[in-house]
Amino acid sequence: MSLAEDIKHVISFLLPPKDAIKYMEQKGYKLTFDYREMMHEAHHKAFTVAKITRLDLLADIKESIIEAQKNGLSFQSWKKNIKPILIKKGWWGEVEVRNPKTGKIKKIFVGNRRLKTIFYTNARVSYQVAKAKKYYEDDNVKYLKYIAILDNKTRPSHRALHGTILPKDDPFWETHYPPNGWNCRCRVRAIPAHKKVTPTDKKNLPKNAVDKDWAYDVRKGAFDNFQEDLCIDGYNAKKKCKVYIEPNQPTFKDYNLPSIKDISDLPKPPRLLKKAKTKKEAFETLKKEILGDKKEIKVKTPIGDVLIEENGLRHISKENREQYAKFIIPTLKEPDEIYRNEIYRTAYSDKKKRYHFFKFYKIKNKAAFSVVRINRDGSIFVTFFIPEDLDYIDRRRVGILLHPSGAIP
Repeated sequence: MSLAEDIKHVISFLLPPKDAIKYMEQKGYKLTFDYREMMHEAHHKAFTVAKITRLDLLADIKESIIEAQKNGLSFQSWKKNIKPILIKKGWWGEVEVRNPKTGKIKKIFVGNRRLKTIFYTNARVSYQVAKAKKYYEDDNVKYLKYIAILDNKTRPSHRALHGTILPKDDPFWETHYPPNGWNCRCRVRAIPAHKKVTPTDKKNLPKNAVDKDWAYDVRKGAFDNFQEDLCIDGYNAKKKCKVYIEPNQPTFKDYNLPSIKDISDLPKPPRLLKKAKTKKEAFETLKKEILGDKKEIKVKTPIGDVLIEENGLRHISKENREQYAKFIIPTLKEPDEIYRNEIYRTAYSDKKKRYHFFKFYKIKNKAAFSVVRINRDGSIFVTFFIPEDLDYIDRRRVGILLHPSGAIP
């Protein structure tokens, strides 16, 4: 590879390709103690880091890598950002990790080497998946060329693959499309249809060049993982819903929490207030019930203080939610569950992080629940449901569980 080509490759690797970011964003989460617990194509569906047994920490790492991709950050810049989080959550230096299956404690060291593997493995796979999506959707691309980085770090078997030219639908790429080994830096280059090439004789290619842990089709992530977003209630995005929830997020089941159908002894809900006749009346009702004679209040929740201001109540009054005013403070102070999840306002807008506080009730022998949502700008939204279909409640219980913390494995 020429110096110019090498520089171009490095620059393009640092740019934020949308498909590479989308590939990472649409992955779910999988807690694993040993990397062998999740093998091959399963990595296209879920993000995992061996020896991490907390979903909140796993989510922090995934989100930090996505942010690094969006901003074109180097490994050193990413490490500078993520290291304080790892230290705060006790996953830095010499760490004791409990195997959830055996209960045995194992000591590991989390440092520069481990972080490099995490960062580069995920960055390289997502980048190559994005390239595969581009190449296989382009009818003008007929052949692919295997490119290795020819320096003293390149393993001999990958060096021997350098320059291999084969049709893009050749079975060779099912196993050899890079990366095909730990710390593999290889890539592929598309060859336009009009260019005359001589395909490589596969008899001359090395055997056992692929690491057994990577013996799967990396390209499949370009097609299997680019799924449609889901509406927050589980309907397909083509239904033109107003709010979409990011697919593959963990659910209450991942935290060993029971279905709402199996929760007994639920309390009665607060009484509903009289529905206001005007927006102004609704706003005054909310102010009186929530703020009293104050302009703002701080509410202590299990995950920190929430500031409620007058302006934050205007949104609720516009939505005719003043009837649920008495639900807000109890749901914030003593929620049954709190989730951090990602949603879309429209199918094409950027992701928004939302914090959903749930409190469960029973009314007239039916399960019910209140939801208080904290938006990024600090405003809040409240609603109350008495659904006929109890699965409706369970479908809303998605995201990274922040409370109760004891439910995290």
